[in-house]
Amino acid sequence: MATPVQKVTIKAKFPLYKKEELAERVELITLEETGFELVAQKDLYAVGDTAIYIQPDYCLPDTPLFQDFIAPAGDPKKSYLGKIEDQPRRIRAIKFPLSKEPNGDKVYSNGILLPLSVVTSHIGEQPISAESLGITKYEAPIKLMGDTQLSPFPSGWYQTDEENINNVWNEVAFPIYLIGTQKIDGTSISISTEYIATRKNVMERFVKKGDTEVESTETYIKYGSQYQDILRAAQETEIVLRGELNGQGVGSSGNKLNPALKEAANIRFFGIDRLRGGITYKLPHAEFVAKAQALGIQTVPIIFEKEFSNRGELLATCEAYFAQHVIEGIVVKTPDSKFSAKIMNNYYDSKK
Repeated sequence: MATPVQKVTIKAKFPLYKKEELAERVELITLEETGFELVAQKDLYAVGDTAIYIQPDYCLPDTPLFQDFIAPAGDPKKSYLGKIEDQPRRIRAIKFPLSKEPNGDKVYSNGILLPLSVVTSHIGEQPISAESLGITKYEAPIKLMGDTQLSPFPSGWYQTDEENINNVWNEVAFPIYLIGTQKIDGTSISISTEYIATRKNVMERFVKKGDTEVESTETYIKYGSQYQDILRAAQETEIVLRGELNGQGVGSSGNKLNPALKEAANIRFFGIDRLRGGITYKLPHAEFVAKAQALGIQTVPIIFEKEFSNRGELLATCEAYFAQHVIEGIVVKTPDSKFSAKIMNNYYDSKK
């Protein structure tokens, strides 16, 4: 997984344009360690400089170091950060009315870049890390009714949050054949014959009400129990279904662009794992599709299955799809499921 806060090296700088005119105060920055691009004050950094980078989808604390991001000129309403409990905190994509060439497509800036000297002046001798800066991972709220017991997430099961493609380009060898599926904006759910789990905990399906046991009314149980019953009926004791619980009344990012908000609550499955000794292993894509069809469960839409010759071709394919479909992103994976990553829709993220 990507390091939330890291030292990075300025790789290159590029001019930006406002329509036909060259932007005088800002420029585009690329980094050696990640594929994200950022808009920065012109000449604040030189190529080869060391800076501190904070990943998108993390949250800033209300400390002096980050006041210019949380409340520019003392006004929180001017912040570009996404709101958490009505306070600007989440680092999201920022769209600028600028382009890499005259009259080109508008650019997005992802993440926060700070001069090394500025960071050290605030934290002194402490190691530079998420902990020392107070940076926390953004997590959409999990809506709970409170009528079920929670136990720890199974230790042998991996967490399903995909890595951003910009952090793993070094793992992609072109040409490469990839399957692209829709990344649905909901909340993760994992189901086996034994467990129904959120991204954090296992939920007990039945709870005591007086002297009797009744099925929990928690949303995860309400919609997940039917799939647990399917697995039990098929005696599939060695697989785990991985999906996204989404739709009306289900916890998600709260983005008003979310197309799932128009649908009844449902689960779309994006993977199936094989259980061996309590440890989960992803099934290859073809086996996942075949098993899902055999079980009669609904899977995430497939957007493309094709070979890409380079990074630009892959990103252009995704951007063309985003231009026609307002979705959170696309998950790309190899046919053997050994590699997967998410390509986010910057426009969608900028509204989150």
